[in-house]
Amino acid sequence: MKRLVVIAFALFSLTNLSYGQALKNGEELFSEEKPIVDDDVVYKYENPTNAQIDEWKTNNCSVCKRKIGSECKEYDISEEMVKNDPCLIYLILHSEALDTKENKEEWFMRYNFMTQEQIYRLYVILYEEKYELMKIENH
Repeated sequence: MKRLVVIAFALFSLTNLSYGQALKNGEELFSEEKPIVDDDVVYKYENPTNAQIDEWKTNNCSVCKRKIGSECKEYDISEEMVKNDPCLIYLILHSEALDTKENKEEWFMRYNFMTQEQIYRLYVILYEEKYELMKIENH
């Protein structure tokens, strides 16, 4: 058993990787979730959890706010939504499934009546739509 530990340690030392880096590199090697960038917004999760959606919102909030600036003026969007969920506004505005102004307007109006879980579900649906379309376009 000691030999295996010594051999493993030697292999990690030869490659100049720490154990954590080796695990990370191994995970990346087998992971299908590669970051996709569209219009400066980064998408990296194929089936995001609520925690991953929160991370994505945090990482892309300023970009989304900047991108929706002039587009928001065409729609009746609550101040609460603009303040709390600019990334959701971005996803709605850039959704191919919500192809008409009326469809987008409807979701902006529904936002004020949605529970937090419904909002997360909408995030996931629109995020996955964008991710899958970008995967197709990039291959």
